[in-house]
Amino acid sequence: MAKASSDNNNLKKILTHLTALDEKVDKGFKHLTALDKKVDKGFKEADKQFKEAANFRRQTEENFDAINKRVDEGFQEATNFRRQTEENFAAVNKRVDEGFKEAAEFRQQTETNFAAVNQRMDDEFKTAEQFRQKTKQDFVDTAHDIGEVGSMLYDKIEGYHHEMQAAFKAAADDRQAIRNEMQAGFKAADEFRRKTEENFAGLYREIPEVGNMAYKHSDAHHEDFLKFQQQALAFQQETRAFHEKSENFQNDTRHAFQEISRILARIESKQIIIEETFKKLKAENEELKKAKAEHETTIKKLEQRVAILEAMQN
Repeated sequence: MAKASSDNNNLKKILTHLTALDEKVDKGFKHLTALDKKVDKGFKEADKQFKEAANFRRQTEENFDAINKRVDEGFQEATNFRRQTEENFAAVNKRVDEGFKEAAEFRQQTETNFAAVNQRMDDEFKTAEQFRQKTKQDFVDTAHDIGEVGSMLYDKIEGYHHEMQAAFKAAADDRQAIRNEMQAGFKAADEFRRKTEENFAGLYREIPEVGNMAYKHSDAHHEDFLKFQQQALAFQQETRAFHEKSENFQNDTRHAFQEISRILARIESKQIIIEETFKKLKAENEELKKAKAEHETTIKKLEQRVAILEAMQN
């Protein structure tokens, strides 16, 4: 009985030990299961992060490709803009040179015309003076015979002569005023051309420097390209302002031409007045000759009557 009781106690101890061991094994399985879930969750999280990293890398590569493409397009636009700007400069320079050439030709032609007008007016003055001297000498030669009629006509001739002198003086003043205005206009045109050439020279120096800086540092300093674009826009505005100045210069030149045409028209009108005065002088000279002939005829008739009376007395 004692042995059976001892065996029974041993069996209970073994059963208790096995029960505790079973609990430990079950607890271990639960721990392994939980650990397996954590590992599986970790693998899922890691897989998710790898996918996100792959997507981020793909998106980053796409962004880099887009940025590189935009930068290439920007460089291409900058190259095209620079080429177009150089072509515009060449065209503007050509047009400015043509404009200055036309202005120089017009100036030469105007000076030639003024020289011709001066020569013609000098000839007219000389002819008028010769006609005056001749008329005056004719009046002196016939003054004793004509008497009061001759004196009256001579006073008229002197009055016309004073009018002619005043008209010639006014024409000379107008001509000098035109010459002064043209000299001032040519001086302003030369100054404008000098300033324009200085501006072009400065812009030609600045554009290659800005362009080269943008080409060298565009990958690391994209802001330089933006600054270059702003400077290019500023230059475009300056180019537009230059075109406006060119148009204003053309308008001023056109107004000057119109003013010169009006002044020449006034000179022509005064020349017409002078020619009409010459016609009046010639007509009055013919009347004077006619009166002189009539006076001589009258004297001859009186001499004939005197001869007849003397013969009758004898």
